[in-house]
Amino acid sequence: MTKETNVYYEVLNWGHQRINEGVSFADLKGFLATKTTLQLEDKRAKALFLELFRPLEYGNLTVSAEIAALNDGTKFHLKLEAAFKYIELQELEEARQSSRSAMRIAVISIVIGIAVGVTQIWIALAN
Repeated sequence: MTKETNVYYEVLNWGHQRINEGVSFADLKGFLATKTTLQLEDKRAKALFLELFRPLEYGNLTVSAEIAALNDGTKFHLKLEAAFKYIELQELEEARQSSRSAMRIAVISIVIGIAVGVTQIWIALAN
């Protein structure tokens, strides 16, 4: 699954970009509407939103109070756990890219080493 089709990653990225100003559930629905590859039914979108975000004015809100805040346009921000998950996903992607780069360099080095070794053998046999 690519990042472009991973709803969880895309919503984390979107929420992280707006971590200071906050987002509402209507903002999330608008974001998902712009992404044709990201489709969620309303119940799943609400569950994902409540899993990743909490109200800016966070007190001792019950689940029902959070759902009410979700429906009345209250601004939410990314939960601390979700922000760490986003950072971990970013670090994992960077590690994967570095690994691919290191693998390419290693293969090129081996090919050069083989070419030099074959050339040395060929020169030694020619003399």
